[in-house]
Amino acid sequence: MRIRFLLPLLLTLLLVTFACAAAEDAGGDPLSWTELSLWAEGYREAALATEPLNDPTAEEALTDDGYAFVYPFATLFFDAPVLDESTHLNAVSIVSAQELAPHMTACGQMAWQVLEAYYQENAELEGTSQRAILFVADFLPYYARWGMVSRDGAELNAIQYSVHEQDDDASGLYTDAGIVYRLTGGEVAEIYAYGLSSHISYEQALATVNMAQQWQLESDGTQVDTVSAQESFFGLSDLTFSGLSFPDTLPEQAANVLTGYDDWIDENHDFLRMFTSDDAELTWSYQHSSEVPELLAIEIYGGGLTGPRGMRVGDSREAVQALFPSGEGEYDGTREMFYGEEGTAPYGMAEYAGNGEAVFRYACLLPDGREAVLMLSFFSDQLNSILLYAR
Repeated sequence: MRIRFLLPLLLTLLLVTFACAAAEDAGGDPLSWTELSLWAEGYREAALATEPLNDPTAEEALTDDGYAFVYPFATLFFDAPVLDESTHLNAVSIVSAQELAPHMTACGQMAWQVLEAYYQENAELEGTSQRAILFVADFLPYYARWGMVSRDGAELNAIQYSVHEQDDDASGLYTDAGIVYRLTGGEVAEIYAYGLSSHISYEQALATVNMAQQWQLESDGTQVDTVSAQESFFGLSDLTFSGLSFPDTLPEQAANVLTGYDDWIDENHDFLRMFTSDDAELTWSYQHSSEVPELLAIEIYGGGLTGPRGMRVGDSREAVQALFPSGEGEYDGTREMFYGEEGTAPYGMAEYAGNGEAVFRYACLLPDGREAVLMLSFFSDQLNSILLYAR
C-alpha cells in the first residue's frame, strides 16, 4: 500500500524536475496552475475590498465570461452579479501597463519579451500562417501544458499558454485555464486569463492536448524568429521560404509548389519564362537558348503565399518593419536608413511618400558577389507587394 501510494507522487516529482530542467534551456518555466490561480486570487481579494466602477447587475455587464466588474486595475468576470466569499472568478482582463502578470509580463511589452519569459521549443515559430505551437508537455493523467502563437502571416495576434491539471478534490476533473497575450503591432495590448473556474474531464483534456499535438505537426513553411528578428540583418537564410529558394528554384520545382501557367517572351533569342499563379510570379532567363535558366525575380502579390520571415501581403507596415533591425541610420522625413549604407550590402532602408505609401529595401550579398534585394511596397500602411531580385 505504501509503495503504491508513493509511486504516483515520485513520478510526478520526476516529471516536474524534467520539465523545469528543460525550461532552463529554452526561456523561462511553463505556466503552472498554481502560479496562475495565486495571481488571479490576488485580484479577487482586491475586488472584495474595492467598489467597481460599473454596475455589475446591469444587463450590459453580463458577458460570455460572466458578470463584468470593472476596476481601475483590471476587469474581473465572476459567476454572479453580487460579489462575496462564495463568488467564483472566471476570468481577468488587464490593459494597464502598471499591472504585472505571471512571469513579470505586462501590457506594453513586445511579443518577443513575452516569448522569452516562458518555456518554448520553437524559437523560429515554425508552423502555419495561422499558428505556431511553442511546446506541448503531455504528462496526463497528472497534468498537461502547451503554448501557441496565433498569427496572420508575419503579424502576431496573440500568445497563449494553457494548463490542464488534475484537481486535488478527487473529482477526477482537470483545469481548463490559461493566459492569452493579445497583441497589436507586436505589442501586448491586453492580458486575458481565462477558465479560472472551469473544469473538464480527462477525456476532454486529452482531446485538447491531442489537438495541440496535431497542430504541432502542421507546417506550410511559415516561420518567424521573433525573438532575434530585430537583431539579424536580411541575409541568405531569408531567401528560402514557402518551398521556394532564390535564386536556385527551377520552373519544375516552382510548379510543384504553385499552381499556375507559363508565358514565354523572345528577346533576340534570349528567352524570358514567366510562371504566374494567383499569389506570385516568377521570372527566369534562358540566355542564348541555354537549357539552364536563371531565376531573375520572385514577386508575391497575393495573401496565399508567405515571404521571408513569414511576412504576407496585407501585413501592417509596423509588423513588417519589426522583422528586421531599424533605427540605426538617418531619417529626413522621406528617407530612412534602417541599417548599413545604401549600395553596400548588407543594408536596409525605406522611402516614404505619405498617405501610408512606402517602399522598404533590404539587401544582402549572394555567393557570386551580386546583391539580392528584397523590395517591399506598402499602400495604406499595408504590405502590397513582395519583390525579390538580384543585381
